[in-house]
Amino acid sequence: MLQDGVFTKLGQDAEGRMVILFRFARFNVDKFSSLQEGRFTVLLIETLLEWEELQIGGFRVLIDYTGSVLKHYGIWGVSDMKVFMDAINRSYPIRIREVHGAKFPKFAVSLLNLLLTFASPKLKDRITCHNSVEEMAKRCESTLLPKEWGGVCDLQEFNQRFQDHLEDRRQVLLAWGLTEQARVLLIPDRCIVIVIDLHAIQSQDDISLLLDAFPHCRI
Repeated sequence: MLQDGVFTKLGQDAEGRMVILFRFARFNVDKFSSLQEGRFTVLLIETLLEWEELQIGGFRVLIDYTGSVLKHYGIWGVSDMKVFMDAINRSYPIRIREVHGAKFPKFAVSLLNLLLTFASPKLKDRITCHNSVEEMAKRCESTLLPKEWGGVCDLQEFNQRFQDHLEDRRQVLLAWGLTEQARVLLIPDRCIVIVIDLHAIQSQDDISLLLDAFPHCRI
């Protein structure tokens, strides 16, 4: 998903908030399920929380829905939406300062309204929808905008930089994929649950790796 350019960490704004960009249409719904998209987002949150500025200043989210089609939304069931929002609302100490979305398709408005029924009142108040990317771009400094939007950011360069950071954290991140040792479950009305198969644990290092992989999650 990172190679598809779904997510970009743009930097820190004048108020100390980390600015991140999602390009929703770049989710490959023929390859990835809603569960995998949700786990991808959780993995991003864990990684971003390693930056002290995010813990202090929180973040602003920019979402570009340009080019998204019905299938991007149809893979999300009601239970998937509730589980995802519960994870955002209750499982992580994240400070979402603002959420800006642009070019959200009219055919998916009912699905968005359904998703927002699971969001906290505080989060709802911080969401702003824009008719165009240009309108959304006006709410952010040009130094944090992609070149395609009239800014100076090279998204390809930023994405490569973030992937290099993930590569440095590879051993920790691999714990998310050690299905023979642990499974990450998102359960409605509960926090994230991690089920560990003790028979698959080979050493103390395996246990340490699993614990290091979830430093910010309230388990």
